Amino acid sequence: MKFLFVYMYSSIVFSQAAPAIGEISSTDTTKAIQIEAVENKKIELPKTDFLKTAELFGDLRYRSQSIKLGDNQARPVQRLMFRGGHQIQVQDDLKLTYRLMTGTSNNSGNVTLGDAKTPSSPRQTIGLDQAFAKYSPFKSTSFFIGKMPQFFYAAGKNQIILDRDISPEGFGLQNKNTFYKDQTELNLNIGSIIIREKYDDTFAEDLTDSNLNIVQAQVAFKKDDFRLIVAYGIFSFTSIKDDKPSTYLVGATNSKGNTLDILGNYQWQYEIIQNSIEFKWSSKPFEVAIFFEDVRNSAADTKNKAQVSGLNLGYKKLSITYLNQKIESDAVFALLTDSDFSDGQTNSEGSITTVSYKFNDNAALSYSEYKNKQAVDLVSNDYRRTHLDLTFAF
Repeated sequence: MKFLFVYMYSSIVFSQAAPAIGEISSTDTTKAIQIEAVENKKIELPKTDFLKTAELFGDLRYRSQSIKLGDNQARPVQRLMFRGGHQIQVQDDLKLTYRLMTGTSNNSGNVTLGDAKTPSSPRQTIGLDQAFAKYSPFKSTSFFIGKMPQFFYAAGKNQIILDRDISPEGFGLQNKNTFYKDQTELNLNIGSIIIREKYDDTFAEDLTDSNLNIVQAQVAFKKDDFRLIVAYGIFSFTSIKDDKPSTYLVGATNSKGNTLDILGNYQWQYEIIQNSIEFKWSSKPFEVAIFFEDVRNSAADTKNKAQVSGLNLGYKKLSITYLNQKIESDAVFALLTDSDFSDGQTNSEGSITTVSYKFNDNAALSYSEYKNKQAVDLVSNDYRRTHLDLTFAF
């Protein structure tokens, strides 16, 4: 039967018009491959159904926001953020993900409705927020490459070192192992993130690029309803010292609280040491979390510390979170810190209170209030900010 099938297939193929002598067409090449496949069975159908391994995801957030600085009048604005992505499980150990997001800033996806720069309901900007591959050759190990999500730990999901809206560009590795009847988990997070590629146009030579290299160890102990997380991390920046703020943000002259020398360059390098601890208790419908994180820039001689402490209480669909934090001038690199707290400035302190209610798995309403002070070592200003967010996810 196999011989008869091959014979019939070959007869049909070779009944077509032949090319001129000495000419080999792509059609003939394809036919030859098809005949060989039938004979040798070299072509196989994919083992997985592509449509069953692709997933769409995203969210839409409408925000009513108000900001008040010092004695100035509060400025209310309406803002919108949309994110939409596609996750594809190419094979068992390889996943590709991309996500689009509104806005152009590295640390915010918000667009202001009716913005004076682009009034009358214009087309809003949307761009590539994430595009990365996650390769997991072992159950415990995953490699990331591309424009990826943050997989580094921060106590209570604080944003002192990195604003959560930032999607780092580079590569990373995450290793997870469990011990003692799955009651202890050890995570090792490693990453190298590109901050600024540098090139000297005058002398046509490469300079030392600005990167962020991260090594972080995280240990979690679980017992019944209790969970204790302890983490230690090193966030090491290269080639920041002696650069101007405009090197990292075009047109910027404000260092957002970081110390500059008399030439207007960054005075310090940033070698950030992170120590975190978090205690969680969960017994449905109640959840409690208490956390603390200490941050220190070992490359700066003074004003190099930051701390955040907080509490989260949850009951069914309602949650309340309170954070209190203080960031000295050179504790962190200001252009990457939380852009909402004190308007993204270091040399600041204050609190964040958030109340959230989940209607269901796809809709939530939250209210956040920021009571902060800027320039606390100089002539301080009060900074007040509120967010009322309605979020829909899919």
